[in-house]
Amino acid sequence: RNMFLNHHCFGFDAVFSEAAGNDQVYAGSVGHVVQGVAHGMAGTVLMYGQTGSGKTYTMSAIYEKAAYELFDSIDKERGEGDEDFTITVSCIELAGDKCR
Repeated sequence: RNMFLNHHCFGFDAVFSEAAGNDQVYAGSVGHVVQGVAHGMAGTVLMYGQTGSGKTYTMSAIYEKAAYELFDSIDKERGEGDEDFTITVSCIELAGDKCR
């Protein structure tokens, strides 16, 4: 018999109320990841939840805020230098059995 899934336990970094705004969610969950990426680290953001709970809406705002913060951070680090940066971003949405 083949095992297709390994079972893991994951702790929560944060839990937000339904009244939390996108800025609060970003600051409490994604901001430190973006700062790490700006300093050469790899980063992953995973959002999981029930259909209709607002994941796509929130992630759309997070993409935008992360891009602004990332490029702003690079501009500050770069200053007047000629250093080049390469940024690769992948955004994947899994909806049911479809990958978009």
